[in-house]
Amino acid sequence: MSENGRDVTNGTLAKHRKDMDRFLSKLRESGNILLACRAADLNRRTVYRWREKFATFASEWDEALEDALDLLEVEAWKRAR
Repeated sequence: MSENGRDVTNGTLAKHRKDMDRFLSKLRESGNILLACRAADLNRRTVYRWREKFATFASEWDEALEDALDLLEVEAWKRAR
C-alpha cells in the first residue's frame, strides 16, 4: 500500500501525517470518532475524506479501532471478575 511516504493508490500522506497520527492516537484511546476528532482538533469531514482518499490511513483507522476494542475487552474482563 505505502511506498516512499506515498499511498500508492491515492496520493501523498506526508502533508497530513502529523494530524493523522494525532487523530489515530486519540481514536485508539477512545474508540470514538467524534471524540478523536475533537481531541485532535480536526473536522470530522476531514478525517472521513482522508479515509476515502488514503487506503493506508483507512487501514490504520481500522487497526486503531481494533486496538480500542481490545482495551475495552480487557477493562470489561477486569470489571467482570
